[in-house]
Amino acid sequence: ALCTAPVAWAMRPVPEIDVATADLVARVADSDVTPYEGIFESRGGLRLPDLGRLEDELAPFTQTSRVRVWYAAPDTWRSDELLIGAERSVYRQPGGLWLWDSGTRRVVFSPREGTEPLRIPRLMDLNPAELGRRLLAEAEGEIVLRIADRWVAGQASVGLRILPRSETSTIEAAELWVDPDTGVVTAVEIETGGTAPAFETAFTSLRFR
Repeated sequence: ALCTAPVAWAMRPVPEIDVATADLVARVADSDVTPYEGIFESRGGLRLPDLGRLEDELAPFTQTSRVRVWYAAPDTWRSDELLIGAERSVYRQPGGLWLWDSGTRRVVFSPREGTEPLRIPRLMDLNPAELGRRLLAEAEGEIVLRIADRWVAGQASVGLRILPRSETSTIEAAELWVDPDTGVVTAVEIETGGTAPAFETAFTSLRFR
């Protein structure tokens, strides 16, 4: 009974959520002001070329990562990649960005954060709340449909599916699940036509505070 209880709890029916798709998309766009904390896991299955010294930066797109995140505002947050016996942290403050690696015991500060025209992706970009908001912002003119709701990290989340109109798109679809009260995206799956998502990220724990 103890072993099956978590499975039964996760499979319980999601309560009916009455919210229009347009209203939900608008809430996602405004969700960058909602504070939260939690842990998310991302799994990448993308095939990328060998880029030499950028291998560590692109690893999250090809493997599994666990990240603890605290978010207060777009310019005030912290993310910690949880490693075996170590962590790599990013601290975003209004004055810039701090990078901390406990393995090398090295700190780097960048005062130009937010002004650079091009930068290397980081784990915070794969946060479901960040990635989902960006996908919907760039989906103007695409087809957005409702799909089955589901529980994510204890949150009853509304399902959305983005279908690109372009026949040359390398993405077949992107599926998102959204907390309807805050507009925070709790999970994202990107499909490219294979038997499993090419990339997925979801909160495993989440609290709005």
